[in-house]
Formats: sequence, C-alpha cells, structure tokens
Amino acid sequence: AIVRLKALLKDTRVQRLLLANITGSIGSGVTIIAIPWLLVQQPGGERLYGYATLGTTLALFLLMPYYGSWIDRHSRKAILLAGELFGFTATLAMAIWAFSSGRVETWQLMTSYFCGMLYFTLHYPAKFAFIQQTFNRRDYQSLIGLTEIQGQTAAMLAGGIASLLIGHVALPVILLADAGTYLFSFFVQSTIPYQADHLDATRSRAPKNSWLAMAEGGRWLRERPRLCLFLLSTYVPFVIVMVGNYLFPIYVDRVLAASSDVFGQGEVVFALGAMCAALLIPRLATHHGADRTIVVTMG
Repeated sequence: AIVRLKALLKDTRVQRLLLANITGSIGSGVTIIAIPWLLVQQPGGERLYGYATLGTTLALFLLMPYYGSWIDRHSRKAILLAGELFGFTATLAMAIWAFSSGRVETWQLMTSYFCGMLYFTLHYPAKFAFIQQTFNRRDYQSLIGLTEIQGQTAAMLAGGIASLLIGHVALPVILLADAGTYLFSFFVQSTIPYQADHLDATRSRAPKNSWLAMAEGGRWLRERPRLCLFLLSTYVPFVIVMVGNYLFPIYVDRVLAASSDVFGQGEVVFALGAMCAALLIPRLATHHGADRTIVVTMG
C-alpha cells in the first residue's frame, strides 16, 4: 500500500490536484475562520452569526439533492473549475466593495461567510466525483484519504494564518489574498487531463426528480428501522460538533475575553484532531469493520 501511495504521489495529475486542493482549502478556510470572529465583534454579532449559520445550512440542504444530480449529468472538471471561479468572483467582489467604501458592513461579512461555506461544501462532492472518474478504481480510496488529510492540513494552516491576520491586516486585504488562492487553484486544475465519458450514458436516461429520489431513499430506510436508527445516531456527535463550532468564537470573545490568537490556535488544534482521525479511522475500519469502528469512536 505504501509503495502504491508513493507511485500515486509521482503522478503529475495527483500532484496538481493536491496543489490546487490545499491552495483553495487554505483560501476558503481563512475566510470561514476570520469572518465568524469579525462577526461576533459586532453589536449583536452572535445572533447575526447564528442567522448566517442557519441560513447557510438550510440553503445547502435544499441545494444538495439537485447538485448531486447535476454533477452526474455534467463534466466534473467543468464543475470543479466553475466552483473555483465562483469563489474567486464572490470573494474579489466583496474585497473591491470594501476597498471602495472604506469600511466593512455586517451584510458583507455574512455574504462572505455564506459564499465561503457554499464553495467549501460544493467543492468536495465535485472533487470526489472527479477523482472517481479520472483515476483507477483501486486508487480511489487512497486518493480520497490523501485529499482528506491534506484538507485538514490546510484547515490547520488556515487557522494559524487567520490568527496572525485577524486584527493586524484589514479584511479587504485578506479577502483579496483568498481570491488569489481560488484563481491559482483554477489554473492548476485546468491543466489536469480529463475525459467526460459518463455524459452519453447519463443523458440517455430520463432525469430523475431529486426529491422523489430522496423519498425513495426514505422508504428504503423505513423498511430497515434498525439501520435507520443506527445511521441517525451516528450523526448526533456531528451535530454537537457543529454546535460547538458555532459557540467557539462566541465563547472565546465573550467568556474568555481572549484575542483572535486563541481562536486561531483552537482551530489549529481542531484540525490536528481531524488529521489524526483521517490517518487512524481508515485503518481501524479496514481491520475491524466500519460498524465496529463507528461504535468505538462514538464511545
């Protein structure tokens, strides 16, 4: 497995994919970390941050069923590149607006946060679909693991960079640098060879309503109540972690009365834990089975 991994890392396509991935992840990560901290500094900022988080989550929930079907019916590389252009355009627009007005409005913070989360959430399904189609099937899991570890490394770097920048560098400058990372990722990924050989097969099939497909999945789960309960239970820790992520900047600012350095260091430690999980969980699942691994990690 190690020999195969070394061979993969020598593949120039993999090198370009990882380079683009870590660059774009750092850019979006800095935005996602910096914006919540700046939001909670505003009067009533914790409430506004809550609205932004809730609105983003609902929007993504409504969009994802359609997005998955859309990925299946279009070029995965084109979708990846479109995501990078979206991140670049949205972030650059907010930077230019802030530069021209000479101040940063609350709505700009909320818009930048929404766009950063939208890019981050939509980028990964498209990237995984791209990897699955572009590379050998036997290398799929290895590449997914590599990108996951690299993504968490980028999150750790983003936390460190954000802690250095917040309070010392103006937000428009941060956004401008983040926009540059999206543009760099776009050009790197545009050089990766790709053949959209799935389009003829998917276009020959009648399109399936996304919500009807979800209802069909719900009926399938309803016939397997124990499995449904198991899957729902596994998401409880995820929900708690999400709530913790929301509360963390508020706690640092309002309760600890600490600086942005503490907030950034907390994000770095969180990313370190996620990196350890990315290294450990696949091995546990391979040797002991996914179901046992889930139960042990939840415990």
